[in-house]
Amino acid sequence: MSSAPRPPSANRRVQEALQLFSELQSVSIADINDGDRLRTSSAPSNIVRPAAPVAPSKPVAGKKLPSQSHVEELKHKVNVADAIMKRLHKKNQELIAQLESRGDQSAVVSGDISHVVAQLRKDIVTRDKEIQQLKSTLRSSGQRDDPIPSSSRILQQLHDAERSKLNKQYNSLAESKLEYIAQGESTGKVNKEVKLFFQAMKQKLLDDAIYYDASRAALNESLFDAEYKLASAAL
Repeated sequence: MSSAPRPPSANRRVQEALQLFSELQSVSIADINDGDRLRTSSAPSNIVRPAAPVAPSKPVAGKKLPSQSHVEELKHKVNVADAIMKRLHKKNQELIAQLESRGDQSAVVSGDISHVVAQLRKDIVTRDKEIQQLKSTLRSSGQRDDPIPSSSRILQQLHDAERSKLNKQYNSLAESKLEYIAQGESTGKVNKEVKLFFQAMKQKLLDDAIYYDASRAALNESLFDAEYKLASAAL
């Protein structure tokens, strides 16, 4: 038996009923979800919840890896070596400057010594000539008949020579020049030949002084004899 067709009004009511049912169903689902959330928030805090998944660990900031530490160590060694090289270079430059300065000073000292040696050689030649003249005068005075004027003149010459030459040249040259050159660092800067020359010159000056003293003593003796003869003749 076939069912009779529904009137249009019945179909419309069925559609409205289905729509109402669908709305009620969606409202019921929302109420259920709200209830779950409400129960969760009001539940005791000691309920153990599932742990959140652990994220993969990341490298801690500031912590160096082994390769980075090795690079830093190499950099430090390079910096230390560079600082050492700079200090060595600076020290080397200072030593070079000191050597150059000492070389200049040695050249100046050598020039001064050469000048002193040349002057001393001239003085010795002059003194030798004067000594020879005095010796000649002494020899000639011994051959004269009247020794008194000759002896007085020679004694005066010896006195002047001793005072002007020995005191002036020996004290000035020997003490101020020779002693200055022979002391301190200058000893190492004067070669053997120059030192021997200075010693020979000093010895010659001493010999000259002895010769003058001996000559004066001899002339004093001859003067005394001459005066004695004159006194005897007057009697």
